[in-house]
Amino acid sequence: ILDVDELQSHGINVSDINKLKSNGICTIKAIQMTTKRNLAKVKGLSETKVDKIKEVVGTMMVNI
Repeated sequence: ILDVDELQSHGINVSDINKLKSNGICTIKAIQMTTKRNLAKVKGLSETKVDKIKEVVGTMMVNI
């Protein structure tokens, strides 16, 4: 299980990671299971940020 904090080493802002955590999204798997539409509902996350996060998560999962 990978913690969302791992996203920081892939260029995602700590503030964006904290927004995910405050909405109960604490693992990379949780991000995978959440739709882009629902991630975009997280206050402070734009569609552009959501796309970047999903892209990074996809890359991380390929490299595991």
